[in-house]
Amino acid sequence: MAIKTAWALRDNKLVNINQINRDTERGSKCGCICVSCGSLLVARMGDHKAYHFAHNSDQNCSLESIQHQLAKLIISQSISCSITTAYNNPIYKQFSYQVSLQNVELEKPLAGGQIIADCFVNEDSTKGSRPFAIEIFYTNKKDSVHVEQYLNLGIPALEIDVSGMDLHLSWNELRDFVLHDAPREWLKMAPETSLSHQTEDSDPDTSSIYESWITADGAIDILNELFSESRLYDFVGAIGKCGESTAKRREKIAIQSIDGVIESTDRYVLVRGYVAKNIPVDILVPLDDFEAEAISPTLVVDLDYWGEHHSVNWSGIDKWKRKLQFQADQDAENKEQKRLNRLAAKDNDLTIEQICKWYKQSSSLSDFYAVLADQTGLELSNLPFMSRDKIMTNWNCPRAIWRAIILLVFVRQGQKLECDMIGYEMFINDAFGCDYRFTENRSKEVYFWLEKHYQVLGARRNRLTYQFYKSKLPKNFDSMMIDMINS
Repeated sequence: MAIKTAWALRDNKLVNINQINRDTERGSKCGCICVSCGSLLVARMGDHKAYHFAHNSDQNCSLESIQHQLAKLIISQSISCSITTAYNNPIYKQFSYQVSLQNVELEKPLAGGQIIADCFVNEDSTKGSRPFAIEIFYTNKKDSVHVEQYLNLGIPALEIDVSGMDLHLSWNELRDFVLHDAPREWLKMAPETSLSHQTEDSDPDTSSIYESWITADGAIDILNELFSESRLYDFVGAIGKCGESTAKRREKIAIQSIDGVIESTDRYVLVRGYVAKNIPVDILVPLDDFEAEAISPTLVVDLDYWGEHHSVNWSGIDKWKRKLQFQADQDAENKEQKRLNRLAAKDNDLTIEQICKWYKQSSSLSDFYAVLADQTGLELSNLPFMSRDKIMTNWNCPRAIWRAIILLVFVRQGQKLECDMIGYEMFINDAFGCDYRFTENRSKEVYFWLEKHYQVLGARRNRLTYQFYKSKLPKNFDSMMIDMINS
């Protein structure tokens, strides 16, 4: 099946399909290549399906390879951002839970080419951060040979699972997924195997990996300590998708109380706990490589045998995940509906009557600005000038409102505007309660305001009439509207 993605490379930079101009760059004119195989892509920007990139010809390019390359590019383009490592850092305790990305090198040969790290981070850092490797995987984790090589070299390696990556997420959502949300762990060997690597010259930072296993009694003590410190929790997340819209849901599920030990063996400790609404759950602490298939909700505690960075994660919570997924899907559906409403407003459906109706139905200016943003994409409420915008005598409303009407109804839709008639517009006069004595002033105000901008907008002027054309509007017209309203 052909892989569809919202991301590609152009001029060695990641670009999203929504950055492509539909009129002039669709199809093979986009000048983009695949992030994985480097072959030419075409921008599919039809009327019925979500916009996406596709390969120009049959290519043996897999979803796994695209996700792998995209994750590496995201990390390399996130300098100065922080990356979440992992709680259970058994070998290099000096690493914080989050580390700042100061520099990143892709496909870095280590130890004379013995290992090629997907990403090598913070080499020659000027801020004292220790360098480490990042390995990206989709289905195949690093085997014991690779893990052993990293341990012998004394190089910490963080492995990130990107199998859950959605190629249609926005840049911020993709970056959050790769840097923080995707499952990850530090590569390490089991303690019995690691004993063979101990030498007289072993790194003091790694000496603690040869300590003994924690006993059942010790695990219970750790559980009580984690509970007293409110650390028995994990987040459950879901990403909803509808059309071109996505929405994230994230929920913290924490242990509220502990009932006592159900079962204690040499291999595991099982404790009964309760989450919100007094729902019973199991808390499982494996003491070796024990893995249990959790059918009911179970909080699995991954003990850090070499420190205090114990981690926890939920298992057997398919019902909770389905509920969260349903909520995320609903959010995405609502978001998509708003997007479609904005697209409809961009066409010839938006009228002065409709905007005035929104104004009359709103309980306050802030409510009206929120409706306007949802329906048209024009966001006014968070701009600094709005708090200082006064009610103008000629219009009996903030100037931002009547200017928004002009831009949305006449300019963006390529309509003809007769300035000498706009002052008499009955829907405006009714909605704002305009004084008829200032009709001429309103017409003049519109005329002289547009006089400063009409040439840039590709419009024509004939006496008191402006004719606008959709095809001649600047590509960045939507972003220009804010500056024009504030001019």
